[in-house]
Amino acid sequence: MREIKFRAWDTENKKIYYDVQNAHDGLGDIPIQSFGVLLDNTKEETRWPGDPLYVLMQYTGLKDRNGREIYEGDLVQIKELNSYFEYRDQLENLIVPVVYNPDAYCFQLNADDCGWGRLSLDLAELLVIGNIYENPELLAES
Repeated sequence: MREIKFRAWDTENKKIYYDVQNAHDGLGDIPIQSFGVLLDNTKEETRWPGDPLYVLMQYTGLKDRNGREIYEGDLVQIKELNSYFEYRDQLENLIVPVVYNPDAYCFQLNADDCGWGRLSLDLAELLVIGNIYENPELLAES
């Protein structure tokens, strides 16, 4: 069974907080009252005036080739594909964001498509190189 974990991007302070599902009474460096309050602060219309807006990202349950956890919103570089991929040469070293799809986490190759492949270490060797909030320039370079 996959471990359920979240991290949150603080849109005002430009910082990511990890393990926010455990937040209560300002636990550690997480400046929120509770996970429930955090959930309320993910939508502009439901948050308290002056509270920061957060973007939640869920852990996929997978780790990259260096053992780093892969979260929704991460930028992963495809390091090696299994030999049965027809366009293997074109996809290797490509940098793609991990996005949530109601059916599965998957790679998004463009803004309209989430269908290239489900996030699976059986398909490719991946390397987390950043995330869409702290490293947007990596996507532009890809």
